[in-house]
Amino acid sequence: MHITFGWGYDGARWSESDSLRRYTTGPAGFTSLCATRLGLTTPPVSHVQRIAAYRGVLERHMATINDGDDCPWFAQSFAKDPWATARQVLAWRDELVGAGWDATEDKATSMPPRLRTLAQIEASLAQEPHWFAGSADLLRDVVAELDWFVSMQVPFDLGIQSIAVEHDRATLPQIWQRILDRLAELGVDVSESSQPETLRELTILEADSGWEAAAMATRAVRAHADNPFTLIAGRSTQLLDAELARYGLPTAGVREPGSARPGVQVVAVFLAAAMSPHDVHALANLLDMPLAVQQGDDGIRRQIRLLPGAVRRPLLGALAEQPGVGGSAWFGALEDIRGQENARHAELVEEFDQIIRVNPIVVDAAGLETSKVIEPLTWLVKRLNALRRGLGSTSQNHGLEVAAAHATTVIEVLSTIGSRVSLQEVLAIMNDAAGEVGPVIDSQRQTASDVMDVVTSPSRLGTGSAPVVWWLPFDDSPVQRSYSRSAEVECLRSVGVEIADPEAIAALHLDSQIRAARQRGSVTAVLSATTGDGEPLGPHPLLTFLLDDVRSQYPDLSLEDVSQQVTSSVDEAFPAETVVPTAVQLTTRNCVRWELTPGEQLIPSRISYSQWEKLLTHPADWLLERQLQIKAAVRTRIPTDNRMVGLWMHATVETLVNRYVEEPGQPVSIHVTADEVRSMLGELMPYHASELMLPGYRAKRATLLEQGTRAIRGLFDALAQTGTRITGVERRIDCEAPGTVGQHGKPLQLSGFRDVDIIMTDGRAGLIDMKYTNYKRRYAEQIRAGQAMQLVVYAHSIRATQADEDRGLAHIPTAYLMLKDGDMATEFNGFGAREVITLEPSEYGAQSADELWQRAVTGMNAFFDRLREGVLFDFGKLVERDEWKVYERALKKGDNAKVPRDGELYGPLQTARIDGFIPERSYRNRTYDLIAGVKEL
Repeated sequence: MHITFGWGYDGARWSESDSLRRYTTGPAGFTSLCATRLGLTTPPVSHVQRIAAYRGVLERHMATINDGDDCPWFAQSFAKDPWATARQVLAWRDELVGAGWDATEDKATSMPPRLRTLAQIEASLAQEPHWFAGSADLLRDVVAELDWFVSMQVPFDLGIQSIAVEHDRATLPQIWQRILDRLAELGVDVSESSQPETLRELTILEADSGWEAAAMATRAVRAHADNPFTLIAGRSTQLLDAELARYGLPTAGVREPGSARPGVQVVAVFLAAAMSPHDVHALANLLDMPLAVQQGDDGIRRQIRLLPGAVRRPLLGALAEQPGVGGSAWFGALEDIRGQENARHAELVEEFDQIIRVNPIVVDAAGLETSKVIEPLTWLVKRLNALRRGLGSTSQNHGLEVAAAHATTVIEVLSTIGSRVSLQEVLAIMNDAAGEVGPVIDSQRQTASDVMDVVTSPSRLGTGSAPVVWWLPFDDSPVQRSYSRSAEVECLRSVGVEIADPEAIAALHLDSQIRAARQRGSVTAVLSATTGDGEPLGPHPLLTFLLDDVRSQYPDLSLEDVSQQVTSSVDEAFPAETVVPTAVQLTTRNCVRWELTPGEQLIPSRISYSQWEKLLTHPADWLLERQLQIKAAVRTRIPTDNRMVGLWMHATVETLVNRYVEEPGQPVSIHVTADEVRSMLGELMPYHASELMLPGYRAKRATLLEQGTRAIRGLFDALAQTGTRITGVERRIDCEAPGTVGQHGKPLQLSGFRDVDIIMTDGRAGLIDMKYTNYKRRYAEQIRAGQAMQLVVYAHSIRATQADEDRGLAHIPTAYLMLKDGDMATEFNGFGAREVITLEPSEYGAQSADELWQRAVTGMNAFFDRLREGVLFDFGKLVERDEWKVYERALKKGDNAKVPRDGELYGPLQTARIDGFIPERSYRNRTYDLIAGVKEL
């Protein structure tokens, strides 16, 4: 065997046309090879398991320290974070052992304190049943074995004929010089490779963004596509692959480290979902996370998730209704699943409910019970393996295998570290169990190619000679550090152990890269000021050395001059005519004017207020969501922030009212204390706002409890003081909307719920709608401007239930309650508001509630008439255009203005505003900007 040895060549391509008995490798690969030939292989063990064993050894060592003894240097760190401390002390131990250190007791007395402590710990490793030697131990054993063969003059054939070292041997760490010397004494031909010729050709293409860099790199790839070349991609090639695919070129398929660790993602999200207090967003992510892709017999590819759709969807729906676990929505979802009469689904949801709700992982000041973490992880492994077994051979189930293996490793580690563990340690264990993963080439995203080889670092170029295209060259050199102090280095040197200088190791890595790049002859580097997500990039230091190579051809030029000379435009380096993409016909949708199939098929028979408002402001959004059932993923609809807080406080009011109402519909005055309101808010928080119970929400939780207590108690007190009584909460709306022309010409049925129904002292029935918002003036201004459509629609639903004489909607008292500060916005006395609003209609506001109702009906009917004719005008998206705003401002001032696109719709828009009604303050509440064409990808 003939070996090419370079410090950065671990994982490098062999790159030889005749690679038989030729091996290009670095220190790790060479150590493994020698150990195999010497019969010194060790059982495979993960680094995380070694950390766990070392943690246990350190813990027992700490327990042997007497009160009068000096504490180890790591004592305080170990008390705060045992896992991180064990990881770092083990790294130092491995550094010493890898340099040849042998911690024998006769040397320990003369050692500095830290070394002496480490030697004591080293001696106790033999009593640790879970301890396994690592790569550093293997290297030390290889050296010892070679020393023995040489000292005993025992001939031994390693099967290695020659070793070509890609460095000056004197620059290698001492222990590696020793290995090469021993091999030479055993008859191996050890030589130093000559320095390759300087790089012949360097081209640098500079882009302002990742998108532009992708287009440039595609030109470079196309120019090299007729002969073998190597693409270096140390970052994700998602942008580049999209561009390459456009031109029918092979893709690289390189993913970032984070996206290449599905095991970490699955286990981390699962544990976050299984912990109490519950993180409902983690729970939703867990339910919705794709784990594998199944190739069906029908040719359709289906994503596989943790639970079947019939189990997953009701649970996600419950979280969207009540963002917590254990409330009425959660139990309703469980009943729905049990009612499916599917035994397997019922069994799965029972197991899942036990993990999430009944026996969650509880985090307290003392940490977590290890068994409480292991139990749900054991279920996860069982479930992942069951999913994997259920997939066919053509399915993509690598993610399931990785996740199950990762969870199994975490279980094995946790089972060795005692009865309790901190959350910080659990997270560290999960991360370390995944290992250090650099950019990964995903074979499922990479297109097979006879000419393009893909590597993730210049170190992996090996000894090949094909030209290189370098995608986003940035500094990927590993961080080198030494854990030893100067006194310790001197002590070790005195016993023949030389700790490698981190700067010297970094120089060896760079030297390997320089040699590999020079052998390629030609390098094209595509630089970008930022990545696709805007992250700034620093250039790889190798580029400086390659520029210096080019400068050697032009001795009169400075390095800066050479840099300018090799930096060219992409058109100069790779003319555009060499790459002609397939023509694609693109059409731009007009987001304001839609053409549809005429008829009654899209006309509804029922309408709620929220639909009615959307229909008048952004009818395209209404059409997509309601009639075409195009909806965002359920987990994106889980309430958070103000919406979640509003639903939580709504539920509190509802619960308190139902507690005091003896008979449904019977008017009642409610008197509650602040403690009672606060207690109810706290009681309902886990079911309606569990997000607020998470760590880091303490201040926000306290603020919201204070706001809710003040507003809800203030509501009951204000109504009691004016004699207004509550008759119900969350009353269902189910009545006819007269004047509307719904499907087949019939009046629409109005549906929904009213927050709070009240009755005044004069017997008038009314309502209160509760809002939690940062813009309390918005609703007061709606009332003042004659645009409070929601109150008018709800007032009609009360009028529809009354049998006495209709005195008009203006006779029905309505109000908004601002839950953030307890203020009431109303134009009626009797609500206890600090200020009664006077109606002052705006330009497009109504003079009365009855006028507003009639105009809202007219606007909806006009929309339905156009829809029956196959036309839809989305006026909300029209008036939000910047050029339209300029146009309307000019018209109001009497100035001449350029008519913008769709200017012919100004007349229909004004008709919709004046004869009908458009809730202008809701224009910004858009949902489908991409689909509707408001925004472009």
